[in-house]
Amino acid sequence: FGRDVLSRLIYGMRVSLVIGLVPTCISMTIGTVLGLIAGFVGGKADFFIMRLADIMLAFPSLLLAMLVMYTLGANLFNIFFALALVGWASVARVVRSQTLALREKEFIEAARANGTKRGTIMFRHIFPNVIPTLIVLFTLAIPEAIMWESSLSFLGVGVQPPGASWGLLVAKGKEYLFQNPTVAIAPGVAILLTVMAFNFIGDGLRDALDPSMKD
Repeated sequence: FGRDVLSRLIYGMRVSLVIGLVPTCISMTIGTVLGLIAGFVGGKADFFIMRLADIMLAFPSLLLAMLVMYTLGANLFNIFFALALVGWASVARVVRSQTLALREKEFIEAARANGTKRGTIMFRHIFPNVIPTLIVLFTLAIPEAIMWESSLSFLGVGVQPPGASWGLLVAKGKEYLFQNPTVAIAPGVAILLTVMAFNFIGDGLRDALDPSMKD
């Protein structure tokens, strides 16, 4: 395992993790806000947001991300936009379902009776109760974003040289698969281990934070 391969892995790790974190934060923020509005306000706002989410979920996520990248061009900013675009809908649906359950609770009814504004109720009373679920979703969405980026870069519509990510390293390394297989296998193993680690963290947090999972 040469120093050159190790240095490439470390350099590619920075880009892959940033692409895993930034679009996830953006999609979680958009999905949370829209989910709170849809669940608490209801009516036309709920109908419009949920139909928009249904449209987004009707398309395969990777295919939609590829379409965005082909249309806008392959660069880091467009990757952020594409992955955030395909990730917010599932978050919005989960947040909406929890908001629908929470808005019927006594403390929400008491806040309404006191004349508390809608925005205050959503973000000071409902949102804190949704945070445990959002933490789990966050840890599970990061490896998903890393996998999407790796797929896009492998197909040539993601990170472009001279930049580097694990997906791009796999794509370039396959040209030397028989001469030096480590060049392609090492970033693939790095993707596998990172995705598994985040999934284990997400599963552990879900078991710890979800009362229904406890004996």
